[in-house]
Amino acid sequence: MIIDRHPRFKDSKEFLEWYDDVIEWKEDLDYDDCEHATPHLKEWYMKMKDIVKPMNGKYALSDEEIDRCLDADYGIAREGIMMAMGYSNADKICDIAFKLAKEYGLSYYDISGTNELYYPDGSSFFVFPQQEDDRLPKGNELQEECKKELNRRLNITRVVVIACTVSFISPMFALPGKPWTIPVCIVFMLAFLIFCIWGIKWQKRTNEDVMKRYQQRQAEEESARHAKEREGLKPILEDVMWNFQIGAFGGKIDIYTALMKYNAEHSGKPIAHLLEEKIECLGAETDIILFDEDSEEAETYNNPKVHLKADDGVSFTGLELLFKLNNELHPLLKDSDFIFFEGINCYQLMNRPTVCRVLLGS
Repeated sequence: MIIDRHPRFKDSKEFLEWYDDVIEWKEDLDYDDCEHATPHLKEWYMKMKDIVKPMNGKYALSDEEIDRCLDADYGIAREGIMMAMGYSNADKICDIAFKLAKEYGLSYYDISGTNELYYPDGSSFFVFPQQEDDRLPKGNELQEECKKELNRRLNITRVVVIACTVSFISPMFALPGKPWTIPVCIVFMLAFLIFCIWGIKWQKRTNEDVMKRYQQRQAEEESARHAKEREGLKPILEDVMWNFQIGAFGGKIDIYTALMKYNAEHSGKPIAHLLEEKIECLGAETDIILFDEDSEEAETYNNPKVHLKADDGVSFTGLELLFKLNNELHPLLKDSDFIFFEGINCYQLMNRPTVCRVLLGS
C-alpha cells in the first residue's frame, strides 16, 4: 500500500485505525480513478500504471496485454493506494512500487511481507497487528511487554557482571602476598568469564524469544485473515457436471439439453432447479478467473479471465451463466488438460464487482 499522509503515525494503533477505515471503502468515490487522491499519489499512479497495468478503470489493460504485461488491481483512496496482484509477480511489482514511492516522497506499507511501514526518509517501524483475543496484549502493548522483559534480563546480567568483577578484584586488595591469592583470583576470573558468556547467550535467547512472539502474532493475524476470506467465499453450481470441450452452443436451449443429458449420464443428480435459479450474489456482471488444481494457491491475476454481464441487467440464472461461460472458455480450453467444471467460488475484491473462481479438474 502506498500512503501520503501527514503528520506521521505515532504508533501501530494509530496506523491500524487509519488503515482499517480506508479499506472499508465506504466513501462515495470511484476507487478506480486517481482524481480524488493527493497530488503525490496521482503522480505515483500515473507513472506506475505504465509499468504495472491496472485491471480496472480507464487505464485497464487490453486483452492483448494480459499475457505479456505486469498487472495489478488498484484501489485508490484519498490518502492511500492499495495494490493486489498475483503471487508469482508480487516480489517484482512490490519492488517497483517501493522504489517509486521513495522517488515521489511517499510511504510504503509492506502488507504481505515484513509488515513494516517505510517512510521516504528511510525510517520505518513494525506494524504490530491487533488481535481480538484478550488473552494476548494488543498492538504496541506487545512491543512494550517485550521491552520490559528485555530490560529485566539486561539488569540481571549487569548485576551478575558487577558482582563477578568485585569478587575478582577484591582478593587482590584484601589478601596481598598470600600464597593462595593467585589461585583464588584465577577461580574468580574463570567464574567471571563463565557468567559473561552466559549473559551473552541469555541476551541472544531474549532476542529470539521476542522474535518468536512477534512471528506467532503475525501467524495468528494471517490465520485470521485467511479465515475471514474463507467466510466470504460462496460456492455455486458445485453439483453441476460439465466438460468445456464438448463445444460452443448457439442458444440456451441447446446447452440446457446437453447439460441435462451429460449430468444424467455421469451423476444422475437433478440439476434443473440449479439452472433455473437466480444467482443473486453475482449481481449484474462478474469477472471469471480460471483455477485448476495446480494453480489455485499459486497464481491469480495472470490466469485467463473473462467478463460477463447478465441479459436482464440484474442477475444471472445458472443456465445463463454456464451458457456464456462455456462459449467463452471452450476455445481457451480446447488444448488444456483441465476441462471439467467443478463449481464456482464467488468472492468480493475490495469495492469491485463480484469475482468468480471457476474450478477446473482434469
